[in-house]
Amino acid sequence: MNKNIDIMIVDDDPSVLSFLEEAVASMGHHVYTALSAAEALEILEKLEHPVDILLTDVVMPFMTGFELAERFHKTNPDSKVIFMSGFSPTTLKSDYPSCDMGRFLQKPFTFRELRDAIA
Repeated sequence: MNKNIDIMIVDDDPSVLSFLEEAVASMGHHVYTALSAAEALEILEKLEHPVDILLTDVVMPFMTGFELAERFHKTNPDSKVIFMSGFSPTTLKSDYPSCDMGRFLQKPFTFRELRDAIA
């Protein structure tokens, strides 16, 4: 297994966020959670070290996961970003044509798919 890593998980659905927190923590990783991009940015600003991975929903109120990732990468250029959404990559690409999908998890996804994306 990889070394324990710090992961920020952002999803505006509390039940999804809770499930992801439990799943990622069960892998032995340290987890930070936020229900919005703004909350995530506040938490990240207060941390004394960068997180290794940002795992974020794409479609959220006020700020998309793409916008969050762009702001996140300004201060964490070496960290990995994993996007997730219930919308298909094709739909997201048509709605957000200039955004790089990078690593992407299609909801619903399995524990294994999550683990493999984080690895």
